[in-house]
Amino acid sequence: MSNSTSRATLFKLNPTHFLSKPTESGKVQCIDTESEEMDLYEFEGVAALIIRKLTKECSQEEIVTEVMEEFEGSQDEVTADVKEFLEDLKEKGIISSTRA
Repeated sequence: MSNSTSRATLFKLNPTHFLSKPTESGKVQCIDTESEEMDLYEFEGVAALIIRKLTKECSQEEIVTEVMEEFEGSQDEVTADVKEFLEDLKEKGIISSTRA
């Protein structure tokens, strides 16, 4: 019998990235303070909700649950979209992940 249990991957905004407060329309800006160009990213809608949630360590499942509470979509669609978005953020160095 295998002793390995399924551990959740936790995601969090990298400490070198600063988030602005949401505008009245909900848009959030994220600045990479370590890049030479001070890379700026803008997020709105579902993306803004997710990036704000990532200021604290959380799992993909927690993000999917929150998105499902705020926006319409099937569980499968939301899960796939969140997974793709998290992969994109990680690839750009905006977030990091650890195993719980």
